[in-house]
Amino acid sequence: MRILIIIFIFLMCLPAYTQDAEELFVAEGANGMGKRIEDPCSILYAFKNAQAGTTVWIKAGTYRNLNLNVANSGSKNGTIRFIGYKSAPGDIKSDTASTHSYGNNVDPTLMPLIQGNLVENEGKGIGLASKKDYVQFENFQISAYKINVFSSGNYNHLKNIISVDAGDFNRKHSSTGDGLAAPKTAFKNYSGIGIVVAGDFSHVVNCIVVNAGAEGIKIKGGDYQQHRNNKVYSDNHRNPTDYYYLITATDRDGKDPARHNILENIYVERVGALKYSNHGIVYKVAADSNIIRKSKLRNTVFEHNFSGVFGNLAEDITIEGGEDKQGAFLFKNGAHDNTVQNCLVINADAMAVFSDKQDGFKSVLDIKSAGKNNVFKNTMAKGCAFGVKYDAYKDLGGIAVNNQFYECSFEDITSLFEVGRANQGNVFISCNFDQIVSLQTSKNSFKYSLELNKNTFQNCHFGTIDFPLPKELF
Repeated sequence: MRILIIIFIFLMCLPAYTQDAEELFVAEGANGMGKRIEDPCSILYAFKNAQAGTTVWIKAGTYRNLNLNVANSGSKNGTIRFIGYKSAPGDIKSDTASTHSYGNNVDPTLMPLIQGNLVENEGKGIGLASKKDYVQFENFQISAYKINVFSSGNYNHLKNIISVDAGDFNRKHSSTGDGLAAPKTAFKNYSGIGIVVAGDFSHVVNCIVVNAGAEGIKIKGGDYQQHRNNKVYSDNHRNPTDYYYLITATDRDGKDPARHNILENIYVERVGALKYSNHGIVYKVAADSNIIRKSKLRNTVFEHNFSGVFGNLAEDITIEGGEDKQGAFLFKNGAHDNTVQNCLVINADAMAVFSDKQDGFKSVLDIKSAGKNNVFKNTMAKGCAFGVKYDAYKDLGGIAVNNQFYECSFEDITSLFEVGRANQGNVFISCNFDQIVSLQTSKNSFKYSLELNKNTFQNCHFGTIDFPLPKELF
């Protein structure tokens, strides 16, 4: 009896059993049971039958014309893992960076390629999807769907996902290239998302998106997500990416805002002088209390758009202009109380742009305001066309009001201000100004008030400037 009690106590002390040892093996064209690597199953079978704790090993190859949707949820102690490999399970290492580089073609001999079926050069459907929780996708290439990857479950993990050519590249729908006129429907070719992540507590790491027709990587209403080492590029003149990295709510009026997400080491690039300057990293509609740090944008903007965008921090961000020198921190349509600190804008448009327009994405949060109470700290603009733009845009009268600049530097600037709309109470404190050609350039075609607000500068230092300082500004 004593021996039985001892055995019982020993068994109770063992860790709880999980199904992590369960494996399925997949290969292109296979139709086996998948229990052994020598008898692989189809990828559809694996997506339908994988249970909590299962690791599905998917061999390099081309998996065509499939809409892969995970059928079951994992669990806290048993994530379902779908992991691509080249020759032997576990042979692709992507812990520190993606295994793919921009400029290279996708290659199904290196890892699995999920290949959609183009209809007149338009991607259709969703390539890889999980609406379930605790699911991991790792080491996949996906191409030619309307949405290449969609994840709405919580605690999902995307790693080393390479998305290319998502959306509509039909030349008949194109508003650029090929000598064609713009389509009659303004957004006829607004189609194509590389990666959508909607679930809370999800991770997206070491992923690359190239040429999504509408949106590159999108956080849709997700909270507490972590994004690291991801890159988004657009170099397609026929249908350039519109939003490269979009953080937004689930609907146009701000239901389920994106909150408490952390993005680090993000890179977005508009490659060349594409027709549209586009939206680089973007908070839109409703996104608050997020942090983006240690990231870089090239030839596009870091944008804050709509009144539901507030309380966000951009830290250690570099914006570098490209062929047509696009790039700035942009605030528009009511974005307020956001912070930019320890950042650099170089050879681009401006450090800050304040704007207002009637956005095509109609929302109750699109208010008449060019941004208020946004704060810049210890940020530099160098080699830019402007320091700050109170941007002229059509005939809306939104005012840029009470924005603050602390210990910022403006160096080698053509015009310190572009004044194209009303501005009020914007303050520069302990800032440095050097090598400035002119105080302001005004655009008056829209009949805005073109005066700079008074009491603008406090305790600032002026080096080499080619204009007299107006006394009324101090």
